Amino acid sequence: MTRLTTICIASFCIGLVLADASGQGVARTDAEPSGARTIDWRADSYHLDQRTLHIPCDLPPGDYPLLIGLHNLVSAEPLPAFAPDGAPLPSPLVYLTTLVVSGP
Repeated sequence: MTRLTTICIASFCIGLVLADASGQGVARTDAEPSGARTIDWRADSYHLDQRTLHIPCDLPPGDYPLLIGLHNLVSAEPLPAFAPDGAPLPSPLVYLTTLVVSGP
């Protein structure tokens, strides 16, 4: 769920990235949150966001971090990410969880 606390002045997309051990994306999905332009959202509103990430059938077994980030819909420029204490993070992508792919 996404909560907007101030009025948006641009439209943004959420990107989910499944990365391999070297940090390269092996699967990705990008879309506007809730399927609606964020520029049209009202301040102090909540938006449920669901999406599907298609994982390649030939992905080798292993642990794959799932990352999330926001970027500008028009320029594709990533938004900076911040820790709960407000400190900037070194990457615009934030770790969500690890997906484990096992063999047949």
